[in-house]
Amino acid sequence: MPVHPVDLAEPGWRSDPFPGWARLRAAGPLHRTVDGAWLVVGHREVDLLLRTDRVGKDLRRLRGYADLRPYGRDGLAEHYIEQWMGVRLPEVHAVWRSLVAPGFTRRSVAGLRERLIQTADDLLAAAPAAKPSRVGGSFDLMASFARPFPVVATALALGLTDVGVERLAGWSRAITAVLEPDAEPAARRGAETALADLADYLRVQLDDRRRRPTDDVLGRLTAGNTGPHAPFDDDQLVATVLLLFLSGNDTVAGLIGNGVLALSAFPDQQDLLRGRPDLLPLAVEEILRFDGPACIALRAVYQPITIAGHDLAAGDTLLLALAAANRDPDAFTDPDRLRIDRRPNRHLGFGAGPHACVGTGLARTEAALALSALHRHIPRTRCDPATVTWSDEQYQRYPQTLILT
Repeated sequence: MPVHPVDLAEPGWRSDPFPGWARLRAAGPLHRTVDGAWLVVGHREVDLLLRTDRVGKDLRRLRGYADLRPYGRDGLAEHYIEQWMGVRLPEVHAVWRSLVAPGFTRRSVAGLRERLIQTADDLLAAAPAAKPSRVGGSFDLMASFARPFPVVATALALGLTDVGVERLAGWSRAITAVLEPDAEPAARRGAETALADLADYLRVQLDDRRRRPTDDVLGRLTAGNTGPHAPFDDDQLVATVLLLFLSGNDTVAGLIGNGVLALSAFPDQQDLLRGRPDLLPLAVEEILRFDGPACIALRAVYQPITIAGHDLAAGDTLLLALAAANRDPDAFTDPDRLRIDRRPNRHLGFGAGPHACVGTGLARTEAALALSALHRHIPRTRCDPATVTWSDEQYQRYPQTLILT
């Protein structure tokens, strides 16, 4: 265990966390943060804790949660976040996944490919530095491409096609600012307004699906949730759609941004990918391992469990450092090098076990199509790492701005 508790609020954990993760792994698989949470950095231990039923996503079980009310007391953010927690409980989680997961498999997403390819081409054609002549200077990849692209993709998968991308993106930006505990008051106020507007819109959409069934995720949710024994009430359905809409946007935007940075840092791998586009699916997996946007998974200990000789009690807070686990030399050869043809690749970028990300099929497709479009429009992606600004979230790591020239 380290002499000093770890302070994940320090700026270095955003800009370049990997030397710090390496130091912690060398000292042992478990550590404590300045807030008293358990920080788990070893691949074996993180994988085990993602899969066991002794820990889970119901953060209401955290010691002190009822007093702290970390998502804002009696607000919409707290209400819907706690509804999300409710549909992830063991007794209903399997039913929830059975309704949601079929809409996000690669096979289901295949029907969206042509529209997504066109969307990617349109977004990049409008960016000055993406034009074939490369005349016109630089552009911010995140604002011009990486953020709007997944919003369109998620809206198509869910069936939210009657509202503009800008409005959806605005809701997404405002609400995701409070998905981590202890957000700033100004962010909470903006999120409350956005949540009210988006929830009202989703209720109208769900009511419409009840009258006119559709073959999209919203249609499946409403069709599978009818009758006197329906597993979810309307608030839980709205919370589910909110979760599905919000969780994919920043994650995929971050995956695109982190992927461009990684490929820019390893030009030999960028050249290999251009020459071998068949490696795109493997490249996406390697980017998820090398620098996945979801760097920490927050969990609550449900039942006492012993990990690496340490006894964890019910109510303890667990921070599972996916980013550290994904570069563990005990699990990966040459872990600090990007290798787009890496096999096998047991990364934890989408989590693992019963709570693994339900939207992986869509996310993988989006990332592959985005990288393919960038290769078509830009002969070589170049960026100056010194100009990158990073998101200030603790549990996700991705560029806030990323200027390509």
